[in-house]
Amino acid sequence: MGVQNHGGLLRAWARARPQLRGRQLVFVGAGPDSYAAELRSLAAELGIGYDLIFTGGVSLAETVAFYRAADLLAYPSQNETFGCPSGGDGLRLSGGDLAGQLDAGNRGRRGYPADPASIAEALVAGVAPDRDRRRDMGLRRAGEFTWAAAADWTLDVYREVAERRRRRRA
Repeated sequence: MGVQNHGGLLRAWARARPQLRGRQLVFVGAGPDSYAAELRSLAAELGIGYDLIFTGGVSLAETVAFYRAADLLAYPSQNETFGCPSGGDGLRLSGGDLAGQLDAGNRGRRGYPADPASIAEALVAGVAPDRDRRRDMGLRRAGEFTWAAAADWTLDVYREVAERRRRRRA
């Protein structure tokens, strides 16, 4: 797991709360009890403790159910993008135009969003009235990630490397 910015997400949630109209923030997955306690304490300090749900570890089927029920997925990573720390590029690649475009001027370690105001803007945008259109776009985007597409992309990389080698030797 990458370094998470859950504290920044909680601060963003507190900022965006008036526009999130009764929604709750659900933390799905297991983590150290001490970390959950730290997050609960921060949430209480921010006055949003009753907005949070911590599920602990859940099965894959339950995870899928949470994704389907969610209005928005917030992944406050500060360094993990499919195993390649790259300034959020992996998340933008997988999410395409749907990935929250956060304020580039307020980035923390390795170029990841750090400013709660920027994250809050993305949360509010993610639940905007056009969310059904966005969800449909997301499903279409997910459909682009097939084994055949992965094979094509891999073959393109091999061709590019071969061409560079050929040019270097020439």
